[in-house]
Amino acid sequence: MDFAGIDTQWWSKTLPAILANAALLFYLTWQKHPLRRYLSIFATTTLCDIAIAGELIPIADKKLQGALEYFFVFIGDLRFTLLVAHILYSRKSLAELSLLRPGLHTTSYAIAFALLPGVSLAIVSLAFPQLLKELRQGFLFYEIFFAIMAALWIFVLQRQSLPSREQRFLRRVAILVLAFYGLWALADTLILAGQSFGYVLRIVPNLLYYCAFLWWVAWLGKET
Repeated sequence: MDFAGIDTQWWSKTLPAILANAALLFYLTWQKHPLRRYLSIFATTTLCDIAIAGELIPIADKKLQGALEYFFVFIGDLRFTLLVAHILYSRKSLAELSLLRPGLHTTSYAIAFALLPGVSLAIVSLAFPQLLKELRQGFLFYEIFFAIMAALWIFVLQRQSLPSREQRFLRRVAILVLAFYGLWALADTLILAGQSFGYVLRIVPNLLYYCAFLWWVAWLGKET
């Protein structure tokens, strides 16, 4: 059976993402949450992302469509790298994150980390054009790169003298990021090997990325 494209169907990706993020925004309208500003902003950008990816907003110019899709990949990664920069590198508390005023130091780190996989992919593509000649090979490179970054941050966190609640919060968030990037990498490896079941597997990290990530941050943020 050929499962190609099942991971991008309305019911498997677009609808769950819309429902999850709309529900989060509704929850935040009546629930006083310490990370409300962070969650509201990124739930909104995730809705915009899925509207573009799911072609709910028709864009005739394919180059513009591609640029917007990459922009939202960057924003999607920024959801996590902002937390890393805020807690691990700027040594700020979760209470300070509630204001969402990261400052130049934190913002610079967050943007640099979010851009690093894409910049590395572009450099490797230019230096070794035959290595990443298929689009999905580029996906796989990006996914492995970010999974390694998340694993390294988990490793580094174990050796940092951070307050226990901040360390616990960021480590648990990083584990989820490692999970969905690792599953994407596994799925794309299967697809490149000719196993169409990889498309079915991609549904799981899609749901973790679009639906579960912000709810997970919301739960961890409230718990701390």
